[in-house]
Formats: sequence, structure tokens, C-alpha cells
Amino acid sequence: MYGYKNKANSAFKSRNYTLVPRKAKNANRNPKNHNLHTQNVTFIVACQDRDWCKQNLRPEDNGIKFLAGNNPPEVDMLSLSMLDHVIISVGTYSWWVGFLNTGIVVHYKDFIVRGTKIGNGYGPNGSTEWMLPHWIPM
Repeated sequence: MYGYKNKANSAFKSRNYTLVPRKAKNANRNPKNHNLHTQNVTFIVACQDRDWCKQNLRPEDNGIKFLAGNNPPEVDMLSLSMLDHVIISVGTYSWWVGFLNTGIVVHYKDFIVRGTKIGNGYGPNGSTEWMLPHWIPM
């Protein structure tokens, strides 16, 4: 949740979620900086706020493409599930994309604050309890 105004960050924190660390924010601005096992990588992004993504991911120089903004959700889910690999967020939609994808699945780790009402709802293993064991936490 970087890139939003302080008011939004405060609301996010008050719901007992953690924010993306600044280090991760800067690393994610240029996904090609990641140690990938292949060359000629294209990142396909499905999002609800395309303007925010374009501003923060800088698609023009990073090999980032966006799914058409007018697709029904099930079409986007099918498209994402057929990619070689996926990086998912923490929602149920993303979880199902990861579940349906046969490649490597990378997910956010520790996105909740333990010991809070929301954090306690995730069980003793926290946010990782819902992720499949072969998925890679980030």
C-alpha cells in the first residue's frame, strides 16, 4: 500500500495490516532487477487502479503490460492462471489465481499484525497458513 496519501496509510494500519516496506517498494519499481531465471520477461498486471500502477511501476521501461480493463473478472483470472508464473497479492481472487496456476507462485508474507483481532483470525501461523506449502513467500 505504498504511494497512497498518509490518510489512506493510517486507515490501512488501523485495520491491523502492515504496509509494504520502503525497500520492497523500490525493488518492485523495476521488476527486471529481480534475479529471474530467464531473459525477455514480460510482466502482466491485472489491477483495479491502472493509473496508480502505471505511475508506480513505470511500464514503459520495465516490460510491463496490462490486461484489458474491460474484461470480466473470470476472463482475467483465466488469463493470469495460464501464465508461466505469478506474483499474487493477499486477496482471495489472487489466491485462486495462484491455486490455478501451474508455475511458481510468489506471495506476500506477514501482511497482518499478530496479536490483533484480524491477526488472530489467521490462526497460529499467521498469514502463511492460507498459502500452499510450495508457494514462495516474499
